[in-house]
Amino acid sequence: MLSAPLVQAPRNASPIVIERVPDLEHLRRRDRRSIPKVIVQDHPLANDPMVDLRELGFEDASSFYSRPNRLTGAVLPGVADTPFARLDLGRRLTRADKFLRTDDEVRKTLGAPARIKIEDAYRPPDVQLFAYDIAWPAVIRAKHPELSDEDVARERDRYVTRPADGSPVSPHSTGGAVDVRLINLDTNEPFNRGHDGGNVTKTAYPDRYEDSDSHDYPSEIVAARRVLYFAMVEVAGLQVNPFEIWHYGIGEPKSEFYAGRSTPYYGLATLT
Repeated sequence: MLSAPLVQAPRNASPIVIERVPDLEHLRRRDRRSIPKVIVQDHPLANDPMVDLRELGFEDASSFYSRPNRLTGAVLPGVADTPFARLDLGRRLTRADKFLRTDDEVRKTLGAPARIKIEDAYRPPDVQLFAYDIAWPAVIRAKHPELSDEDVARERDRYVTRPADGSPVSPHSTGGAVDVRLINLDTNEPFNRGHDGGNVTKTAYPDRYEDSDSHDYPSEIVAARRVLYFAMVEVAGLQVNPFEIWHYGIGEPKSEFYAGRSTPYYGLATLT
């Protein structure tokens, strides 16, 4: 098993208080045409190696498009199940996972310790193309048959990056992004996050249930979202996608854009 020395947490040593997920609407309103396209090739982590996250202790990690689900309908031929990601990202995930498993505030907030399940990591460009051209438009049309082709395309662009020349590279194709679930360590079942997989609604927004006008939901949803956000952002130092509670990354163009930085250092990853 690969060793995974823990990165330094971007928080101080004061007592942990798991607070509400902040309002992320200002990030959702940002002009995504401004996502940086130039990768900083001389950054110390620009050539960060790709690793199998299962070797860092995430034994049930997998590749989303390698298994049947609402988007694929079946296993996609040629898509490896191996959940690859950049080593630095893997180390940060390890730190977050240790926090979730051992911290008393997590147990107090959730009623149980927790862990991270990796549901998707690296996507080869051809898999990203499938997601963009076929899978997500099909999901959106199934949920919203009244939408025009233009509206479907607009909605699709909220959830998946266009894999084309001249566009920012897809986060998952850099190895710098993962999709995760928060799992109850006592029952090995996922905590209720208040969102159905494949559903295209604002329930995917990380801060959705912090809205004081939203009352028709169990308190577990709020607690689970707050804990996951805290672990991934405050403990691991990752950036959340403001449209997706499950998506976190670092170093790649979209995560750096939402973090307010303009110097991404992860470009298209290659597996050797």
